[in-house]
Amino acid sequence: MQQSLLKKMNTFWALRGIFIQRQTSATGLYQGQLPILEYIVAYPGCMQNDIAEHLHISAASVAASTKRLQKAGFLKKQVDTHNLRCNQLFITEEGTQAVQNCRQLLNEFDNCCFSDFSEEDLQSLEKLLTRMIDNIAKNNDEKNFCLHDFLLKRPHNQGGYADEQ
Repeated sequence: MQQSLLKKMNTFWALRGIFIQRQTSATGLYQGQLPILEYIVAYPGCMQNDIAEHLHISAASVAASTKRLQKAGFLKKQVDTHNLRCNQLFITEEGTQAVQNCRQLLNEFDNCCFSDFSEEDLQSLEKLLTRMIDNIAKNNDEKNFCLHDFLLKRPHNQGGYADEQ
C-alpha cells in the first residue's frame, strides 16, 4: 500500500512540475525563478544569500537566476549603501506582472486538483500530510541535519514559495 501511495504522490508532483514548467515558460520565466521572484516581492531589497538560505539552494544558483531575471527585465539590482560589495534586489513592473500571471495559472491548477474535495477531505489530507512531515522530523538523525533545519525553518503550509498559503 505504501508503494502505491508513494507512486501516486510522485505522479502528482511530476504532473504539477510539468505544468509549472510549461506555464512559467509561457510567462517568460524559467523553472525555479518564480520562487525567487516571489521572495523578492515579499522582501524587497533582500540579498541573494537571503534567497539561497530561504529556498535551500546554492548561492551560485541564485546568482545565475538573478542575472537572467535582471537581463529579462524582471528585477533590478542596487548596490547596498551599507555594504558596497552587496546588491539589493527589487522586482520591476514586468517582474510583478510575470509573478501575478504565473501565480494565477498555478492557483487555477491547484483549484482544479482540489475541485471535488470537501472541506472535510482537505482537512483530513492536511492532517495526514502534517503527520508524514512530523514523522520525518521525529525520525531524523544527526546525519540529516540539513533536512532537520529545513523542516524547522519552513512552515508546513509554505510549499516552497514566499507567499503560498
